[in-house]
Amino acid sequence: MPAEVFDQVIATVLTWTANVARTAIRQFRTQVAGRLVIIGSLLGKIATPTYAQAANYVRRGARPPPPIASPGLFDVLVGPLMHVAGLTRVRVTETTGTVFEPRADGDALHGGWKRHRRSADAVTKETDMGAEFEGAEVVRDIEASAQDVWAVLCDGWAYASWVVGTARIRAVDAGWPEQGTRLQHSFGVWPALIDDDTEVLSADPPHELMLKARGWPAGEAHVRLVLTPDGPSRTRVRIIEDAVAGPGVLVPRPVRQALIVWRNTEVLRRLAYLAEGNIQSAGAR
Repeated sequence: MPAEVFDQVIATVLTWTANVARTAIRQFRTQVAGRLVIIGSLLGKIATPTYAQAANYVRRGARPPPPIASPGLFDVLVGPLMHVAGLTRVRVTETTGTVFEPRADGDALHGGWKRHRRSADAVTKETDMGAEFEGAEVVRDIEASAQDVWAVLCDGWAYASWVVGTARIRAVDAGWPEQGTRLQHSFGVWPALIDDDTEVLSADPPHELMLKARGWPAGEAHVRLVLTPDGPSRTRVRIIEDAVAGPGVLVPRPVRQALIVWRNTEVLRRLAYLAEGNIQSAGAR
């Protein structure tokens, strides 16, 4: 990056932000009170000795609020993941963008990217309308019909057999997996088990199942399973997942999705074992 571009970025982020605050404070004094919200990027604060070197007029030592991210893990994961998830294959020319002056051709309320966090009601409504739920996606071809794969999903007591991290099933609502039904599960490693539940947000047998998986204090995730027949005895299964509440949403999205892909690759492998194994068992009988 050219030095003059870097200097201008620093001036914009720091000096101009301070000027905005000075202007706001004058107005606050006029009206006796006020509140200024400045939104910044986490990337502007990572791996810096801010708390030890910053000017301090509060007369108390400063420290980062917990939990403190592991810089070693960050360096190992985020750099490579940025090349995979943060950069496209489209070649572009170097540009100073809007660093020195605005560009009217790019002015818009949104930048063209879809929102990733939605309420449970919104996700359910959009899924019913056929809209895509966004998240980390894993795909696997299973040598079984969609009905055979759906039969495994309908067996709530088998949930712990294919969902990685689930230790046991304690109860399954009648009618599972109809919309609104739940199964009670535990996750973790005995004896440190935590009880929670998974709820069906929507179901379209034998094509699609949308779940809200709870695992507090870790949080909640939305999980969408899509079954697409590829002939009479082969099904392409897609699983799309992302955190929607709790500490999981605080993990940088590239890191979070890389971990989800790693886990759900095993999830679909186990689902395939069950669906294909059921067919072989039925044939043997």
